[in-house]
Amino acid sequence: MKGILSVAAVAFLLALVWLTMPQPIPKKHVPGPAFYTKPRRFLVTGAGSGVGAHIAILLVEKGHIVMATDVAEERFKELREQVPEGKRRNLHTETLDVSKAEQWDALLDSVYSHPDFGGLDVLLNNAGVLKPGNFSDDKVEELIDFHLDVNTKGVMIGGIKTARRMRQQVKEGKLPKGGHIVTISSASAIIPTPGLSLYSVSKFAARAFSIIASWDHESRNLGVYFSVMCPEAIKTPMTVGETEKARHGDGTLVVKKSELFAMSGHRLFTVDDVALVFFNKVLPWRPREVTMFFDNFRGIGAWLVNVFHDSRLVAHARRHMLEGGARFVRRLSKDSGVDLEVLDS
Repeated sequence: MKGILSVAAVAFLLALVWLTMPQPIPKKHVPGPAFYTKPRRFLVTGAGSGVGAHIAILLVEKGHIVMATDVAEERFKELREQVPEGKRRNLHTETLDVSKAEQWDALLDSVYSHPDFGGLDVLLNNAGVLKPGNFSDDKVEELIDFHLDVNTKGVMIGGIKTARRMRQQVKEGKLPKGGHIVTISSASAIIPTPGLSLYSVSKFAARAFSIIASWDHESRNLGVYFSVMCPEAIKTPMTVGETEKARHGDGTLVVKKSELFAMSGHRLFTVDDVALVFFNKVLPWRPREVTMFFDNFRGIGAWLVNVFHDSRLVAHARRHMLEGGARFVRRLSKDSGVDLEVLDS
C-alpha cells in the first residue's frame, strides 16, 4: 500500500510540474536574438534611475534608438552623461507622468512623428512607486491613489495607447515582426507581500493586465505581444530610499516585523540581474511571463501558494519568508554598522 501511495505522490508531483511549465511559444511569435542585432525603437518609462535607466543605457550602447521618460526631468542630465558620447544622439528624453492619458497622447504623437523613430518596436513599462503599509494601518487609504496611479493605471494607459499605435503599424506593414509591450511587475504579484499591501495589489493588477491583454491580442492575431517580468526585490534608489527612511535619527535601522517578508531573499537583485533576463529571456522569446526568485524553492513555493491558497502551505511559506527576512536585515545591520530594531507590528 505504501508503495502505491509513493508512486501516486510522485505521479502527482510530475503532473503538477508539467501543468505549471510555460507552454511552448509558437515560432510565429518569436523574433529571436538576431532581430535585435539591428537598431530597434524603444520607449522606456521610469528611465531616470534604477532599472529603467540601466536598461535604457544598455539599449543605446547596443545601437538602438531610445525614448527615455521619467516624471523628474532633472534626472535626464545624469542619464545622458552615462551614455558614451558617440551614442548620445540615439537617446531621446521626455518628461512623462504615466498616470496622465493626455501626456501619453502627446508623447506618442511626438515619437511617431519624429524622424528618428516613426514608430515603436518595444515599450518597456518600468515606472513604479512603493511605500510600505498594511491594510490594517491607520490612514492606509491615503496610499491607494499613490500606488494605483503609477503601478496600475500607468501600465494600462501606456499599454493600451501604445498597442493601438502598434496595431496600426502592423496593418500598414510597417511592423513585420509585430510590437512588444513589456511590463516590469513584481514577485509581489505572485504571492502577496505583507508590509507592502497596496504595492502588492497594484502589481497584481499590472500582471493581470499584461496576461489578459496578451490573450486578447494573440487570440485575434493582432500582431502585438505582451510580456511581464516579476522579480523579487531589486536594489534601486526606490528600495534603498525606503530603507533610509526607516532609520532613526541615531542611525538605528527600524523595521516592522511584517516588513521582513519583503526582505526575505538571500540578497537584493541588482539592475544587472533584471537587464540580463530582459535581454536574454524576454525580448527574443515573446510573449512571456518570467518570474525571478532567488532560488527554486522560493519560486515553487510562491507558485503553489498562488495556485492552492492552502492555509497550511501559506502558513509554512509565511514562516519561511519571515525567518529569511530576519536573517537579511541582520546582515544588513551588520554590514552597515548600525543597530537594528524590529517592531512587533
